[in-house]
Amino acid sequence: MVTVEKKIVIITSVLAMFVLVIDTTIMNVSISTLIDDFNTDVTTVQAAITLYALVMASLMITGGKIGYHWQKKGIQDRTDYLRYRFFPDCNQSEHGCAVRGLVDP
Repeated sequence: MVTVEKKIVIITSVLAMFVLVIDTTIMNVSISTLIDDFNTDVTTVQAAITLYALVMASLMITGGKIGYHWQKKGIQDRTDYLRYRFFPDCNQSEHGCAVRGLVDP
């Protein structure tokens, strides 16, 4: 049975791929305008489009890995860790932001 969380992951992945395809399509359709606006040649614009697609694809893979890692650790533990990392001086009595297991309350 497919849970709600799995449906959200599938929908998010499909939407991310859709946005990437639409972005790349828009860039490819507007090559002539980009050449005129930036006074460059086709090779430079195509290289920029290719690099953009490669960076987006690598960020999608990296984001998926980070999401999987955070899901395993638990979101609350990660937010507590980040809170401790950026606000190490706060404690439970002052601001209510002590981190479980990382800071003495």
